[in-house]
Amino acid sequence: MSEEPKRKGGNPNMRKGAPSVNPRGKASGTRDKISKALLTDMECAWELYGIKALREMAASDPSGFVKAYISLLPKEVKVDAAENMTEEQLLTRIRELAINLGVESSLLLAGALSADETKHG
Repeated sequence: MSEEPKRKGGNPNMRKGAPSVNPRGKASGTRDKISKALLTDMECAWELYGIKALREMAASDPSGFVKAYISLLPKEVKVDAAENMTEEQLLTRIRELAINLGVESSLLLAGALSADETKHG
């Protein structure tokens, strides 16, 4: 007899080829309801604690603050016309994009943007 390989994690009652232990699956829309509720709760928390919580986190946990900040940035930015642009045109475009994305603070910190160039400045 051959032994089935041991499974790591998951439901130990599940066997390949066996009938499902929950043939109907999860109720439709369950994940959407949970996601919507979480976003609503986060919005309420942001209205109450938003900028204060960010400032406190930046002071008490700078590493976590940076990780949270970076996780919100786009993973990829496609730039097509960069080959034909001068360095000054590229910097101008980067400033515009940062302002439109609401991440101009990173350029302020790097000294690549002045406060009067921001939406909030």
